[in-house]
Amino acid sequence: MLSNKVSEIMTTNLTTVQISTSIFDVMQLMAAQDVGRVIITDQEVPVGIFTEKDVLRRVVITTVDAKKTAIKEVMTAPIRAVREETHIVDAFAQMYRGKYRHLLVRGRRGKIVGIVSMRRILKLAVELGQGMSETKTMASITSEAAATVDQSLSVYQTIDLMNKNDASAVVVTAEGKPAGIVTERDVLQRVATREIRT
Repeated sequence: MLSNKVSEIMTTNLTTVQISTSIFDVMQLMAAQDVGRVIITDQEVPVGIFTEKDVLRRVVITTVDAKKTAIKEVMTAPIRAVREETHIVDAFAQMYRGKYRHLLVRGRRGKIVGIVSMRRILKLAVELGQGMSETKTMASITSEAAATVDQSLSVYQTIDLMNKNDASAVVVTAEGKPAGIVTERDVLQRVATREIRT
C-alpha cells in the first residue's frame, strides 16, 4: 500500500484563506473546523501554509498582534508540492528529509487537487502494520526524551518548552505522575484564540 500513489490518500477538502486575512481570523477558522493547517492563497494560488506548529512558534509566544497582522507575515512559505502520481513512500521521504508535515498534491495540469500529511501516511502505516509484530513493546519505540512539565508550570512556559524541544505534545505531571497531555491542537483551541479575545 505504501507503494501506492498519494492521490489515493490525499485530502481533497482544503481549507484556504487569502494572504490578507488576520492571524486571529485564521486561528478561529482552524479551531472552528478542527483542522491543523490552512493553505494561504494569493488570488487563488497557494503561496504558503499555516499550521498548529506555527501558532506555537510564531504567534503565541511573540508580541505579534494577531488581530491586526495578516497571515502572510507568519505563514510558512513556500509550500512544497508533489504530483498526484508520486508514490506515498517517496512523499514520506521528501517530508522526512525536508522536516515538514504537509505536501500539496498537483494534478496532471499542475492545479492543486489535494494535500497529504505526515500524520495520514503514518496512520496508514500503522493500519498496514497491525498484527505484524504483536510482541514489540512501547518501550522499544518510545523516545526517552519525551517532554514533561509539572502542572504548576505556566501555559507560556509550557509552550516555550514545546518550542525549544520541537515537541508537538508534552506530558503534564502531578506529583511526578502523568496527569494529562498538551498538544499543538490544544494550544490552538484552548489558548491562542481565547487569549487573544481578552
